[in-house]
Amino acid sequence: MATTPEIKSIFAEHDESLYWMALVITADAELAKRSIISASGLAATAGGVFRDWLSQWAHMATARMAVQAVKEPILAAAECYSDWICKHSSHDVLEEQQINALRNLDPRAIARDLDPLARAILVLHGCHHASISDCAILLSVTRKYVLRAYCHVLQWRCGNIRGCNFGK
Repeated sequence: MATTPEIKSIFAEHDESLYWMALVITADAELAKRSIISASGLAATAGGVFRDWLSQWAHMATARMAVQAVKEPILAAAECYSDWICKHSSHDVLEEQQINALRNLDPRAIARDLDPLARAILVLHGCHHASISDCAILLSVTRKYVLRAYCHVLQWRCGNIRGCNFGK
């Protein structure tokens, strides 16, 4: 089990990636910071986290808090996918090179291009490889809307950044 100092250390060590992830989901700097603080606070009451899962847990706990901070806009965005037609035969997670290219993008630019549901799916499924079912449960939307939002992400063009060729 990880100790409290180890948990604090992981949050400090991954501060940039946690902030980037929370900012992509929330599109709000203050909500992103609060999401990290809330997630690190969960560590004190989590009943223990295994050391080898600590980094992954910190990212998912931060994502969960970020999602909670923008739950209403996510639910509202889901309705926009009621008529979406998906043209992909599969919805593969992003490759490491695509994730690295994506992390070089300004989260505000991503927020301008993608709605709250699509941003959350981009982070949760695309980057952190959460299952479609897990995303649906966490976001309180149907699997159908999760798939359609991820389809939107795959069609999204993120400029001419090397390795960032979603859906191409």
